[in-house]
Amino acid sequence: MKFKPLALFSAFSVSMSAHGSAALVFSDNFSTSGALVGTTPDLGGNWTQTGTIATNPITVADGSVAVLPNGQDVYATLSQSVPTTAGNSINTTFDLTVNAVQSTGDYFLHLSDPVGTTSNFYGRIFARPSATVGFYQLGIASNSGTGTVTTYGTTDIALGQTIGVSMTWTFVAGPANDTFSLSTDGSSYISGYTWTGNAEPTTQITAVNLRQGSTGTAPTITVDNLEVNAIPEPSSALLAGLGGLVLLRRRR
Repeated sequence: MKFKPLALFSAFSVSMSAHGSAALVFSDNFSTSGALVGTTPDLGGNWTQTGTIATNPITVADGSVAVLPNGQDVYATLSQSVPTTAGNSINTTFDLTVNAVQSTGDYFLHLSDPVGTTSNFYGRIFARPSATVGFYQLGIASNSGTGTVTTYGTTDIALGQTIGVSMTWTFVAGPANDTFSLSTDGSSYISGYTWTGNAEPTTQITAVNLRQGSTGTAPTITVDNLEVNAIPEPSSALLAGLGGLVLLRRRR
């Protein structure tokens, strides 16, 4: 059964009327079955292979995209670049089902710049096994550079359960000050993560990426209803509540 979240930017358009409206810059509900590469999302540029590895192509079936433990990685260009201006944010939401996790865990989704890069990855989202059999935990790493620290949530999530995930990256003035938060089904999961490792991107974010990871560490997942929003500087109260917005859904 497939669900489609009501676009977060609609809520922001009302709540942020005094501060400007959030802009939807990418959207894909993965409605075309078959290979993902070459398909056109609802908003944004065509899905394109990252790098040269083409084995185990990422595919779409039953209205969601399957991401496996190794093989082809892909990216899609945002409909417009998102400036990394202090006070602004970028918000990524999607429906996630994790069916299996391995070893120490690995990341499966991230943002990037420039388009097509094989190294400048930001806002990486991870999944790893929990100490309880049949459950997992999600994690965040600010980038793919040297010295980056991955922080995991402590709440266990059941394998096979479909959840709504929302990651917010807020641009903060000064070096290594940007912050990240992650929520699941509208409840805070990770908060207070501050940039670690290499310097933040200097100008913009231009693409969203799916990654099939490394054999022996990467999860087996499906992703649906992927959206990216660019959010102008809101009031501090609204920003604090961003990660806690309930991802309303309707049956399709």
